Amino acid sequence: MSEFASPSRLAEDCGFSHLTKLDSQRLIDFFLKPGAPDDIGEQISGVLPLGVNNISTGLFTIIDKKDMMRRINRGIMPMFRA
Repeated sequence: MSEFASPSRLAEDCGFSHLTKLDSQRLIDFFLKPGAPDDIGEQISGVLPLGVNNISTGLFTIIDKKDMMRRINRGIMPMFRA
């Protein structure tokens, strides 16, 4: 048995059992933007009309954080430079 609770179990334990699996996935997809640089750029572009003007990175699980920041700088940031 895993030492980590499933998202549905956490939702239930926190009083959010009314959220469906689809709702949970939509929430995850809104906040997390995985994929190739072009995919991520497209996903970010999709939230800009909502008034989003700042994006932060979550590098908690990345071992070489400096390399990842360089890759973001080279592959994603140029899409949004004015």
